[in-house]
Amino acid sequence: MSVRKLMSLALLLLSGSWSLASQAIDMTLTMRYRGQPDGRFENVTPPAAFCAVWPAACTQGNNYTADLPITYNKTIINQAPDIRDRHFIQMPGERQVEVVNDNGARYTLTFRIRALSQHLRRLTQNGRLAASARGGCQMIIGVSNTTRTQFRWSINNPSAPQACHEVTDTNLGLTNDVAVSQFGVNYELIMPRPIGMPQGIYRGSIAYSIGPGGEFDFGNAVTDLNASQLRVHFELDVQHDLYLQFPPGSDRAVLEPPGGWMAWLGGRGAPTRLYRDLPLRIWSTGPIKLYKRCQYELGGLCGLRENAGHMVPVQVAVTLPASMQHNGAPISKQAIPTREAAALKIEPTSTVWNQPGQLHFEVAGSEIPSMLDHPGSRYEGLVTVVFEAQL
Repeated sequence: MSVRKLMSLALLLLSGSWSLASQAIDMTLTMRYRGQPDGRFENVTPPAAFCAVWPAACTQGNNYTADLPITYNKTIINQAPDIRDRHFIQMPGERQVEVVNDNGARYTLTFRIRALSQHLRRLTQNGRLAASARGGCQMIIGVSNTTRTQFRWSINNPSAPQACHEVTDTNLGLTNDVAVSQFGVNYELIMPRPIGMPQGIYRGSIAYSIGPGGEFDFGNAVTDLNASQLRVHFELDVQHDLYLQFPPGSDRAVLEPPGGWMAWLGGRGAPTRLYRDLPLRIWSTGPIKLYKRCQYELGGLCGLRENAGHMVPVQVAVTLPASMQHNGAPISKQAIPTREAAALKIEPTSTVWNQPGQLHFEVAGSEIPSMLDHPGSRYEGLVTVVFEAQL
């Protein structure tokens, strides 16, 4: 008996590049899963630049950050009646995106931006810039001097944000030209649990318009905006762990009657069955396929053969932990089908980590009399049980 294990799973998000010719910029948010026992994706997207200034903003809970590759210049008018003339930011609302792997497995993600940060470099020197916010945002923190302002604003309603704008109580009508060179966000990504997802790399994208009236809108008097569209690419890399452990000597299963052969040798009649149960321990975080291959195939079962050519069928079954299910039911002494085309599809409902199972081999009692007609014979056959991470 041999065991084959294929493993792989992950999720990911990140990378940035842009093309001025196409007026679109791209970024990738990357998550991955490598069979971690907690059953959660790991964020491998590089953190936003503001994390170096405010580390706590990037380390709490399901708090992902990234830099948006959007840059622009703007003329800000303090206390302008039209809030679009102030430092003005309209952020996009919650969006859903379908991610698909190479085999066509599909899942839906929900993406929403919860907070934003900008670094403003002053191009003119007309008094200190404010970092406080009104409208659809509230200020979390800000720092400012004569040359720069950096702030973080929380978004009051991330699902459907309202426009946000800076507010100051002084210098009515004063103008400042600024360059926005860093634009970071805290975002939330609602994803399926990787446990049970077929392994592979899942990809999907969302496109956002940038500019007046767009999903990213920075108000009036904006110049040098580096693109008219932002494409956010999502990449979930799922690589499952599948590991099996058998006791030494499990490559050979000797089938015997219950209690051994002594009862038959003592004249008590033919055994009711011949069997052997092999214990195993399993680690798994994703769906697997389970099937067998036979050296001798006999009516859809594997066969055991003696030297003269007489064969008897051997039934091969499996018992697995309760959190591994086939067709929504636990797997207890479930017959293992022959050949990959008929494989059992096994789905975990939670992480399986070092839990017990068994392989069961049995020759039914109805076959034993024909075996006893060949005294001294040795019945043998190779059965390969395949546990395969489902690709």
